[in-house]
Amino acid sequence: MVAYVIRRLFLMIIVLFGASLVAFLLIYTSGDPSALLLSPTASRAEIEAFRHHMGLDKPMWVQYGRFAFSIIQGRFPLSLTYNENPIQLVFERFPATVTLMLAAVGLSLIISFPLGLFLALRRRSWYSSFLMSIAILGYSVPIYWEAIMLVLIFSIIMGWFPPSGTGSIRHFVLPVVALATQLTAFLVRMIWASAVEVLTTDYVQTARAKGLTERVVLLKHVLRNSMIPVVTILGLEVAGLMGGAVMTEVIFAWPGVARLTVQAIFHRDYPLVQSCIMFLAFVFAMANLVVDLSYGFLDPRIRYN
Repeated sequence: MVAYVIRRLFLMIIVLFGASLVAFLLIYTSGDPSALLLSPTASRAEIEAFRHHMGLDKPMWVQYGRFAFSIIQGRFPLSLTYNENPIQLVFERFPATVTLMLAAVGLSLIISFPLGLFLALRRRSWYSSFLMSIAILGYSVPIYWEAIMLVLIFSIIMGWFPPSGTGSIRHFVLPVVALATQLTAFLVRMIWASAVEVLTTDYVQTARAKGLTERVVLLKHVLRNSMIPVVTILGLEVAGLMGGAVMTEVIFAWPGVARLTVQAIFHRDYPLVQSCIMFLAFVFAMANLVVDLSYGFLDPRIRYN
C-alpha cells in the first residue's frame, strides 16, 4: 500500500501542475487587473508603473514561471486586492467551507442510506416509485434556485432562519439544506440501485437461508457491499459540492473559500484566484485518494498492487 500511496502522490503533483497551468491561462486571458484596481483617472504612467511593480508587463511564460517557482518554494505572490499572502487568506476561509461541506455530506448520508435501503426492500411498492420520482426531481433542481426559494420562504416570509451570514446554528440550516439536497437525491438513487443488485445475489439468499436475521443480512452483507459504488460516487461528488458551494456561499454570504474565489475573479486578482483553485484542486485530489484507500476497508479482496 505504501508504494501505491507514493505513486498516487506523484500523480497528484502532475494533476496540480495541470490545474495551475489551466488556472493561469484562464485568468491571464480574462483581462488586465489594473483596469479594476486603479482609479479610472489614473494616468498612463501610473498604469505602467503598477504593471511593472506587479510583474504584469512580463511575457506570459515568465509570469507563469514565477508563479510556479513561488509555489515550489512555498511562497505565493501577494494578493493584488488584499496585499497579503493569498494562501493565508484561503486558510482563514477554509474552516467555514469545510464545515458547510461536512455538514451537507453528513446530512445526506444520514438521510440517504436508510431511505435508499428501505426503498430497495420495498422496490415494488407504489410509494417507492413515488419517492424515487421525488429524488429525481430533487437532483434536477438547480442549487441557486433552491437557495433563493429557501431564503424567500423560510427567511423572508416565515422568518424562521436568518437569510445570510454566520454566528449560530440557525445560520447553518438553509445553506446546508441547499447544498445537501442534490447530493441526497443522487445518493438515494445510487444506494437504491446498488442495494437492489446486491439483494438478488446468491450470498444474500444463502445468508437468509442460514437463518440470519434481516438486520444482520442488511448490515453485514447488503449495506457493506452496496457502499463501494456509493463511496466512488461520493468521492467524485466532492467536485460537485465545491461547485454548489460557490452558489451557496454567494447567496447566503457565507465566508468560505468559494465566495473568496468569486470575489477574486471579479477583481481579477491573479494570485488569489490561482491560490484558491490550487487549494481546491488539492482538496479534490486528496478526497479521491481517501476514497481509493477506503476500498480495501470495505472489500478485503481489493489489493493495492
